[in-house]
Amino acid sequence: MRHFAMTFGLVLLGFGGAAMAGELYEPNFDVLKRHDKVQLRCYDGFTVAETTVSDAYRPASRAAFRRLAGFLFGNNDRQEKMSMTKPVSLKPAPKDPKGSWSVSFVMPPNYQALGSPKPQGQTVKVFDVKPFCALSVRFSGWANNEDLDEHTHQLLKVARENNYQLTGE
Repeated sequence: MRHFAMTFGLVLLGFGGAAMAGELYEPNFDVLKRHDKVQLRCYDGFTVAETTVSDAYRPASRAAFRRLAGFLFGNNDRQEKMSMTKPVSLKPAPKDPKGSWSVSFVMPPNYQALGSPKPQGQTVKVFDVKPFCALSVRFSGWANNEDLDEHTHQLLKVARENNYQLTGE
């Protein structure tokens, strides 16, 4: 039995719509299997910038998105502007009884060539993600709590029906 992390991502198309979305960098992955809207993907390693905001889902995700976008658009130790990437991922922050959300952006492929700009302040962390496999469902726009529940249900159903053993959050 294979072990998989369960993830789901948001693809935000607010920067120029669907036409621009196709131009955004996305980390390399192979689709091993398709289950309707759910894909079983195996990703190469990549670097992410992540921040966590304590609040309800919607305000936390918006505040986190703005913070990360600021880092990409020059709020860093080099005042270096970097390009947007996809997907934008979010997940409930572990072990926070108040309710927090962690949002991450994949760093662009030229991040190291730019000298690996560091975030200003301690609220954005940059780290490497090792190769992994995940169940993924894609959707566009800002999701609400019902959307999150529906997509989580889809992922868990596919995992159960296909005997995938989930690891992680």
